[in-house]
Amino acid sequence: MQSAVTHVTRSMRRVAEMQRRSLSMKLSPPPNAATLVSCLRDEVTKVSWWGNPQRLQAAKEEFSHFMSNLSKLPDLKVGIVAAGALAVLETYGCFVIGEVIGKRQLIGEFCTSRFVH
Repeated sequence: MQSAVTHVTRSMRRVAEMQRRSLSMKLSPPPNAATLVSCLRDEVTKVSWWGNPQRLQAAKEEFSHFMSNLSKLPDLKVGIVAAGALAVLETYGCFVIGEVIGKRQLIGEFCTSRFVH
């Protein structure tokens, strides 16, 4: 019992020392809001497809090509329809795998008890 009390006391001293050290640290001033917004805007523009005119134009062309193919669906070749179906199935499969990984189980919702009432 004495050992446990000693351990707890020692741990409390360590926590108090860490708090003293953190209070004595000098922190850099917070960034200016305008600078932060400007930096975020630049980063979003780098990764977003709608911020790049070339990518935006390519997306518009691809969408118009898709819509033109959709209007003549009965005349499409089997290979093109199969490729589209495979893309949809693959997207759905990735979604399902992500859900299984996120829930950390294969069936049902996450619960800790064996019997759910």
